[in-house]
Amino acid sequence: MDNKTLPIILAVCVSIFLSSLACFLIGVNLAQNTTIKESVVIEQPKLKVLSTPINTNVIADVAERSMPWVVNIKLKGYVSPRISVFDFFGFSHYKARPRHKIKIGGGSGFIISKDGYILTNGHVVKKTSDIEVNLYNNKTYKARVIGIDEVTDLAVLKIEEETQDLPVANIGDSSALRIGEWVIAVGSPLGFEQTVTQGIISAKNRRVQDLQTSVDFIQTDAAINPGNSGGPLINLKGEVIGINTAIRADAQNIGFAIPINTAKNIYTQIIKNGKVSRPWIGIEMREVRTKDGSAVRVERVWPGSPGNKAGLRRKDIITKVDGKKVDDGKDIQIAVRKHAIGESIKFDILRNGRRIQLDILTEKLPDFSSRPRS
Repeated sequence: MDNKTLPIILAVCVSIFLSSLACFLIGVNLAQNTTIKESVVIEQPKLKVLSTPINTNVIADVAERSMPWVVNIKLKGYVSPRISVFDFFGFSHYKARPRHKIKIGGGSGFIISKDGYILTNGHVVKKTSDIEVNLYNNKTYKARVIGIDEVTDLAVLKIEEETQDLPVANIGDSSALRIGEWVIAVGSPLGFEQTVTQGIISAKNRRVQDLQTSVDFIQTDAAINPGNSGGPLINLKGEVIGINTAIRADAQNIGFAIPINTAKNIYTQIIKNGKVSRPWIGIEMREVRTKDGSAVRVERVWPGSPGNKAGLRRKDIITKVDGKKVDDGKDIQIAVRKHAIGESIKFDILRNGRRIQLDILTEKLPDFSSRPRS
């Protein structure tokens, strides 16, 4: 090797060494950066720990406290024996056969006073006067109907035996309900006493056209079946917030309950008077369309009625009641029934293109068979 080749070889070796060192350092730097990024990605935020643990037995606790004041209602009635083919040929004596008293139906209810008043649905008990109620402690009592309100489908029973120590339901406030709130239904579906189901509040202020009642229902997906009617819908505080009333037969888990706030005034009047007195304004009406949307047109004003005295006329268009827009006759019925007899109600009227206001003083609904719609 001559003196000229040696420096070239040394230069090449140094160059290779420096290149390798540079690659090594770059690799180390990339590895460190990758590790940092990966650590950032996998780092999880700390979960907030609940200060109060969830009670997994809350449904069971509420059901246990509620069962003593929920009752199973049993109805009995007379039925005639079946007619046999032999009756038509004189081989038996059909007319001499006695009628038999058997169970013809039933439902649920709950105790609202220590002396034995029970709230249930009107359709549960209107078929017969022979009624028994079974309590959680297996005691059975005879009961009688105090009154039925067909407008809301509510009824009050009274245990005939004198008692002052019955367990009583805790009455809640249905106006405070929230959609999605947990509830339980207790009753006797298909005769299976003290059955408990759970669900949520699915909707509020639900109109059900198939039911002949003027009620804005609570909708729930808690399982409700025949026999649950009249039983309580209960929140997780153990308070009654509704009375289970109906289901959609063509659907699953669509049930309806009467809000307890609707029932409070009804059962108080029935206990006191045996019936319910309602305010009225004395009109018949129908839904119409205006440029502002749905409204209600007055079709008839009863002579001498509160509406007549206040100056309400046929063909007047009612757009608001107490400042709230109305879309149909039920809106007006519900608005009127929120008032006591003798209270004033403000109506916004469209008459011949002019907007006017009328104050109508309610009166007691007369007791006649062909009553007006409001």
